[in-house]
Amino acid sequence: MKSDQAFVDRFWAKVCKTDFCWEWTSYKVKGYARITLLGKSVGAHRIAYELVKGPIPDGLVIDHLCRNSGCVNPDHLEAVTVRTNTMRGIGPSAVNAAKTSCNLGHPLTDGNLIHRKDGSKTCWTCHRAYMRGWNKENRAKINVYRKRWLDRHPGKMAEMNKKYSGRHKKYRAKKREEARDEFGT
Repeated sequence: MKSDQAFVDRFWAKVCKTDFCWEWTSYKVKGYARITLLGKSVGAHRIAYELVKGPIPDGLVIDHLCRNSGCVNPDHLEAVTVRTNTMRGIGPSAVNAAKTSCNLGHPLTDGNLIHRKDGSKTCWTCHRAYMRGWNKENRAKINVYRKRWLDRHPGKMAEMNKKYSGRHKKYRAKKREEARDEFGT
C-alpha cells in the first residue's frame, strides 16, 4: 500500500467525521467508498483499516459493523471471513439461513429439511405436497411414457417385478410401524 504522506492527507481530506460514522464524501460505487490507488480503484474502507489497524489478513474481508457501506471509521470495520460477512448482512443468504420455519409455518428442523446440492434448504412437508400435486396433474403423461417404455422393452417389467417384489410392502410396513410409534396408536 502506498504510505506516503500526500496520499494519506488526500485520503483523510475526503472523510467527514461525525460522532458515529466517518462518511466518505468522494467517489462511491453502489454505496461503497472508492479511491484510486496506483491507478486502480480500491475500497476506501480497506485503506482506512490498513492505515489504522494494519494489513488485512489473507482470506479475510472487511465488514462494516455499523451496516453503513460508505463509512470508513476504523472502529466500525472488522476483518472477517466472507461467510461471516454474508451472514451478518441482510441479503437472501443471511435471511434464509436465519429462518426457523417455511413460508407455510412448518418447522425447518433436521427431520423436515432437505439440503440441496446448491446449498439451499427446502421444507420436506411442502416438497411432498408439491410432488403429490405434480404427480396428480401429470399422471396421464407419466402413464403414456410408462406404456411407451414397456412397449419398447418387452419382458423387462417381469424381470424388474421379480427382482424388486416385496420391497415396497416391506417399506410400507416399516413406515406404518414408525407412524404407530410416533403417534402411539
